[in-house]
Amino acid sequence: LLGLGIDFGIHILGRYEAERYRGHDRPEAMRITIASTGMSTMTGAASTIGVYLVLMTADFQGFAQFGELAAVGIIAAAICVLTVVPAFITLIERRRPWRPGRGKQIQDVPPPPRVRPPGRWAVYAALVLAVGGGWAAFAAAHVPDIQFEYDFRKLGPVADEKAEEDAKTQVTYKDAIGKENTFGPVVALTRDLAETEWVHRLLSDAKGLTRDQAEHFGAVRRGEYVAPPKAAEAPPAATAPATPASDDGDDDDEDEDVEEDDPVFAKLAAEAAQEGRLTPEALARFSAYSDERVRVMNRSLVQVLSVFSFVPERQEDKLVVIRDIRRRIDAKRAKLTADTKKKLVDVDKYLVVDAPIGVDDLPDWVKVQFRDDQGELGRFVIFRNHGSKDDYLVAKEIHETFFDLPGPSGPVPSAGNVYIMPELLDSVAADAPTVIGLALAVVVLTAFALFRTLAGAGAVTLTIVLAVLWLIGVMEVLDWKANFFNIITIPLLLGMGQDYAVHFYHRYTHDGVGRMRRVLRETGGAVFMTTLTTVIGFSGILFANHRGLLSLAWSSVIGVTFAFIASVAILPALIILSTWLAQRFGRGAPEGG
Repeated sequence: LLGLGIDFGIHILGRYEAERYRGHDRPEAMRITIASTGMSTMTGAASTIGVYLVLMTADFQGFAQFGELAAVGIIAAAICVLTVVPAFITLIERRRPWRPGRGKQIQDVPPPPRVRPPGRWAVYAALVLAVGGGWAAFAAAHVPDIQFEYDFRKLGPVADEKAEEDAKTQVTYKDAIGKENTFGPVVALTRDLAETEWVHRLLSDAKGLTRDQAEHFGAVRRGEYVAPPKAAEAPPAATAPATPASDDGDDDDEDEDVEEDDPVFAKLAAEAAQEGRLTPEALARFSAYSDERVRVMNRSLVQVLSVFSFVPERQEDKLVVIRDIRRRIDAKRAKLTADTKKKLVDVDKYLVVDAPIGVDDLPDWVKVQFRDDQGELGRFVIFRNHGSKDDYLVAKEIHETFFDLPGPSGPVPSAGNVYIMPELLDSVAADAPTVIGLALAVVVLTAFALFRTLAGAGAVTLTIVLAVLWLIGVMEVLDWKANFFNIITIPLLLGMGQDYAVHFYHRYTHDGVGRMRRVLRETGGAVFMTTLTTVIGFSGILFANHRGLLSLAWSSVIGVTFAFIASVAILPALIILSTWLAQRFGRGAPEGG
């Protein structure tokens, strides 16, 4: 707002000064200034306001609110330029009248007759247009090659040399072992304990799959999966006969009958031998999940935690094993030494369980960790994922896989700050074509409203589009990526760049054909000063220790500079060449060139 407000004032004061140098008194100089430069200033302000208002259509409220505040600010700046500035000039001149020096006085002469520009001018103009158009064509052809920076870690503050070296080492280490953030978990919000258990078992089963099972989950689902053979283990090395143990009664198995394999334990052993085998109940939970989604879940999940982390599965089978262990110990307890019996005290406390346990049986120190603000127990499942959450592609994969988990009672929603970035960037990507298209439409319509000719509106629009394409060409050559910060340069450049072209073209049409040098000297000088103030404003960001803001600053500085070059080089060349061609073929120059 400071930069654009100064731009408006520079154009008004520059034209007022020129008219005073021509000998006009204060009222007449102000009248000419407001009637001529004031119109182009208001057109530039209208286009800039329109571009900012277009940002309000964005779904991302950061851009929408920015556009709203900026539009209101530009309206205030434009009103002040047309009301407060003339009032200040009047007050100042009453106390200290304007007295231009003798050398600065300008002789106001009538416009020269409409003649065809010299042929060498047409050649120079054609050369300028060829160079500018060629660079723009190169840039347009490489627009699809401009990549977007999805990793926000590369847009943050610039670390010092040691910190950067440490960060590289840490990234290499994490790449080797698998990245994991220890903050920002995702929370699945369940309706009741039954749904909590369902989600917990689902995620735990997905995490517990072997990589090969996950890659061939279709076969697992159909019951056709065959685990790859394990590498053959080397036979154990021969060892010397063990020294007979002392007969302290602990290993006296002489009177213990050798039991045949119990069918129950044989079944349990067979099931345990099948690594990662999913029960029919577990497979049923995956019925609504595609094979690819299960693969991503297996690759992504690193931890699953809920109240059911403390409630074991297959409790009946485990109780059978516990009872058998307890029976075997009790059968030998009378023969054990006092020292061994003392050691068994720590084991016995784990063998007293004789019935399945549920959530209500858990100790309070466990349950208190899983109560929500409403006092409800266990209505959430926490899980963490591998990968950097600052990487859009990683965060997007997590979002698509876990945001809504199909459950038995409907989708189970989840929440986590990892979801913010993909939704934000997706919103910006969806808004970008609409915002840029509407901004370009605002530029064309405001130019047409001022000039009332397609030629004038087309010349101004072409000038701005070339400046934008030149910026894209620089990004391609320097291998710059578009990012969340510098992407906003495009619509802003459309609004600010049009201001330069409108002032130049309007001054040319107002002063008459043939006064190109005068327009370049006076309006070109004002445009240069406004460009300089804008460049200085954006250059201040170059001192920021933030790579995203640095990319915004460089894109803006280069883009505004290109807008200036296009306005004082491409636009005059276009006017000169079109005038020469029109008069060369007998049609006369179009109005305003």
